[in-house]
Amino acid sequence: MKRFLMVYLPLLLIGAMLWSTLRPIGLLDLPGDMLLDLQGARIGAPFATSLVIALTVNAVWRILEP
Repeated sequence: MKRFLMVYLPLLLIGAMLWSTLRPIGLLDLPGDMLLDLQGARIGAPFATSLVIALTVNAVWRILEP
């Protein structure tokens, strides 16, 4: 659990810092992401972005695993 937190929390912090940089250039709007406009409410479902992030975290986790 401690190793998980040591890997996941820095990745989460780096991702949060890069989020505002990557959003305007379109890197976080992948073709599998959905955005619904329902009576003035915008609901986002970032399926493809979530998959890419999960695979990246999994790859880093496997690299750092002893």
